[in-house]
Order: sequence, then structure tokens, then C-alpha cells
Amino acid sequence: MFCDRIVLNYKGIPHKTEWVDFPDIATVAKRIGAPHTFLRRGGQPSYTVPILHDPATGHSLAGSLQIALNLERLYPHSPELFPPGTEDLIVDFDNRFLRAVGVALAPLLLSRIWAQLRDERSKEFFRTTRERMYRATLESLSAPGACTAARWAAVREALEPFARDADSRGMSDMFLFGEQGTYADVVAACWLGWARRIWGADTLEWVELETWHDGRWGRLTRAFKKWEYVDNPAAPDSAKYVCVASLWFADTPLMKKNLAHTLCTGSKRHLIENVVGLDSTDCSCHPLALHSDHPSL
Repeated sequence: MFCDRIVLNYKGIPHKTEWVDFPDIATVAKRIGAPHTFLRRGGQPSYTVPILHDPATGHSLAGSLQIALNLERLYPHSPELFPPGTEDLIVDFDNRFLRAVGVALAPLLLSRIWAQLRDERSKEFFRTTRERMYRATLESLSAPGACTAARWAAVREALEPFARDADSRGMSDMFLFGEQGTYADVVAACWLGWARRIWGADTLEWVELETWHDGRWGRLTRAFKKWEYVDNPAAPDSAKYVCVASLWFADTPLMKKNLAHTLCTGSKRHLIENVVGLDSTDCSCHPLALHSDHPSL
């Protein structure tokens, strides 16, 4: 997923991108001193992206929500995503949305993500770990037919309570917690935008999803699409952050003016979200060079 890329772009925080293949995420995380995000059943630490690392202090953060909360604190004059009095509500939303919508949506995307990966090691890693997770082949999870139709119906059902809650507030037919966007909207837009990119904006599945719940999700994803781009077009050579990304979408525009400053361990790839705690997913971000007026973690 790419929540933190949207947060960085939305807040106008300059950053650059470094691409990392799936099997290399743990190595990179350890190299920059990033913490593990959870322990496996055997007690072994697991490293995932996104990661935010401050080389000036040596401090690191891991996890989309934690990074977003800290960026909100570090950049109080940037556009806010956690308005006063909403933090607990948004944290709860993030957890519920992942467990409901994320879990329902992810199986529909996996085979298409695998097909778009270019690095053979990443393809093998992705297939092995995900098929072990779901105890099924990737292709069987979204094969044409009744089962896949039922999975899409489950996604719609999972979105229903979130649309109903937003409607009951009566404040916006697009944003979920009020008249302006919050991190809750970022989370929803990222998950659904991921589906749009993987399945395709012109597919019947996406066209139909945009109409669900009186078109709320279509309006929301369109509102945040402008923040999905890779790298900040206004980023100077001494950009404050570097995004270390495992995968990205092939149709995401990489800004040419920043391309020379982007560290790439591989070509542009497709993003995959970590649904139930298996390895990397998102863009991980760590500052490379900080100006004297830049806050520290």
C-alpha cells in the first residue's frame, strides 16, 4: 500500500525513492536501524515497510500509522490529517478497515500483482509466502467465476458499515470524518486505489465499485489520486526524505526531474500490501539529508 507516500505528498514534504526487492527488505531495514514490526509465531522478528529513518539521530519508525502520526507531530503547520479530537477514532478506523476491507480485498489482487513483478526472486518470494498464507494458488483466489464474484460482494459488504457511519455524520458525501480529508480517508483511498491500479480503472469490477454506496468510494479515491505520484515534483536535490520502496505501480508517474536522485535496486514495480503480517508491502521512507530547520524523530 502507499499511505505514507500520500501523506508525504499531501503535507508537501520533499522525498526521493529507493526501490528494494521483496527478499531484501529485512537486510535494508537492519542496515538503516529500522525496528521489526511484529514477531512470527516462532519468535523471529519480521521487518516490513514503510520505514521512516532519521540519520541525524539514528531513530527509526516502522508502520504506516505510526509514521503518519509522527509526521503530524513533526510538521504541525502542514495540512493536518488528524484534526483535534479525532486521533483515537482514526486509529480505531485504521485497525477496523484493515481487518474488514483489507482482508476481503487482498486475495483478489495477489495473482495480478505477481504477474506484474519483474524480479524473479521477488516473484518466487511473493508466490511462496502468499500461497502458504492462503493455502491456495494465487490464480485460484481470483479465477473468473462464482467464487471471485463472491469475494467482490464481500468487499462491498465490508465497506458498508464505513459508508453508513460516514452517512450518519451527515458532513460530507466524500470524506469519512468531516468536511475535510483525514488519515482515515487516506487509508480508504489507498486500499481502494490499490485495487483500481491492479485491476485497472476501465474494468467492470472497478467501474462498479466506484458506484457503491451512492458513489462515495469513487469520489473519495478520485480526490486523493493526485497525491499518489512517486517523488515530490518540487523536491530539491537535498530532499529531506528518501522513500525505500519494495514495489510500486507501473503506471505511477516517476518525476523525471528527480529520477537522477532516486536510488533504485530494481526497476519500477508493483505495490503489495502486507495484509496479515507477511513481509513488506508499502513504500518505506527514511530521511537522507536533513536541513537545520528539519524536525527530528
